[in-house]
This record gives sequence, structure tokens and C-alpha cells, in this order.
Amino acid sequence: MNIKSLTIYCSSSENLSKDFYDLSEKIGVFLGKNNISIIYGGGNTGLMGKISNAAYKSGSTVIGIIPKFLIKTENINYNISKTIIVKNMSERKKLLFEKGDA
Repeated sequence: MNIKSLTIYCSSSENLSKDFYDLSEKIGVFLGKNNISIIYGGGNTGLMGKISNAAYKSGSTVIGIIPKFLIKTENINYNISKTIIVKNMSERKKLLFEKGDA
């Protein structure tokens, strides 16, 4: 089986053990080097930020999906392939599922 894309669900917290952030960066590099695209919540902090940034820098297509109401409170990662702003969480979850299944 050849994996083309993954939907990533993980923490945006900056209060976890350094080991988790190090592992997240390694995962991102692995995904990028293997041309596996990622779809995720669109944040630039925590494990999500580490994976998305490392994957993008290593060659992955990275798509972030974020609801409009979180724009002011989330640290959105604009240094990725594409950011999609949706109306609400239901639309976000639907797109995360659909795009990850592509």
C-alpha cells in the first residue's frame, strides 16, 4: 500500500515533554522525504506546528484547515502549502476527513 496523504490530529500545546516535540519533528521530516502530504488543523504551535513545519520544509504538501472563529485565538501557520478557512468546526471536520481520504 502506498500512502499519499495523512490527516494529522495532535496537540497544539507548548507544555509537553521535549521528547514529543522532537519526535513530531522527526515524523514531519519522514513524511516530507516520502512525499506524503498532510492535512491538519492549521496551527503553528505544539506538535501540530512541529510536524507541519518539518514536513513542509522536507517536501510535503501541507494543507491547514481552520474555522473562522479560531483565527483570532490560534497561531495560524501561513508558511504551508495552503490554508483553508471554513465557517465552523463541522465543516472543518468534514474537510479533514475528505481530504485525508483523497
